[in-house]
Amino acid sequence: MRNEKKVGAKDQPDGQWQDLARGPESTETTETEVPEGEHPLTEEQRKELGEFLKNHHREMAVMMVGELADTNKDFVKFRKRLKQEGRTMSEKEFKAWEQELYAPWWKGICDHMRKCGANTEEEQAVIEKDLFFTYDESELHETIEAQAGNYFHDRADALREAINKSDKSEEEKKKDIDAISAFYTAVNWHLDYKYMSADEKRSMSTSDWQAYERGRTSAHNGAISALNHLNDLARKYGTTPFTPRNFWTSNKSNQTPEVSRRMRYDRDVVEEYYAIAFSSEVRARENKAKRLQRFGIY
Repeated sequence: MRNEKKVGAKDQPDGQWQDLARGPESTETTETEVPEGEHPLTEEQRKELGEFLKNHHREMAVMMVGELADTNKDFVKFRKRLKQEGRTMSEKEFKAWEQELYAPWWKGICDHMRKCGANTEEEQAVIEKDLFFTYDESELHETIEAQAGNYFHDRADALREAINKSDKSEEEKKKDIDAISAFYTAVNWHLDYKYMSADEKRSMSTSDWQAYERGRTSAHNGAISALNHLNDLARKYGTTPFTPRNFWTSNKSNQTPEVSRRMRYDRDVVEEYYAIAFSSEVRARENKAKRLQRFGIY
């Protein structure tokens, strides 16, 4: 078995929370300018150097994706070992994994993808494909992204406090604070679909079923977008983001296999995130569904 990464290792790339965003968006590539001199590069040489640098940054991004995937897998193993030892992970331990390992690797991936010109979802999904390593719900539940849900309420309180102390207008403050409860509302909207009874589903006509599927997808995408917005607000106000990266919705037609895989992973891991963040609400929904299935009552 490979050794787990040492938290806080000095060879990790630097990263700042405020620099983390949903991913590379710029189309600019690495500059190929050279200092002025007697022998400037020819146009052909500039082109060759540009291609070399693009390939280099792409290779670096792929390498970092592999390292980040291994970090997440090591984290899952670490949590399994803690359970076997009868110990609970401390907040300090989690933050070390999330903020000293995951976040810097993710920032490095985004930086290199921007520099190699990977500015479409198709290009990014191909480079990032090894990061999305499982569809197993029990394993997804144990990942760094999902386990960040344990700190949702603390991070929401910190964001709320930072907004109130800011010099923003009262109107902007209210709008940004309302985004916190908007995420909870979006999650409940999705739970309404997820825990709809089997009898209700069986009684649906074809058109009703199609509407249900569209509604469920829309609700799921709404929850993802609301969580991404909270991450953006946390960076705006200088607090810890709710998750170490933003997630993709499925609002895209003609998906390539790689894009579809990335969207599926993000959809499922966000669901595990809020199952932890709002565990009492999810548990109440599950118990209600079990009672209805078993006894026909709520």
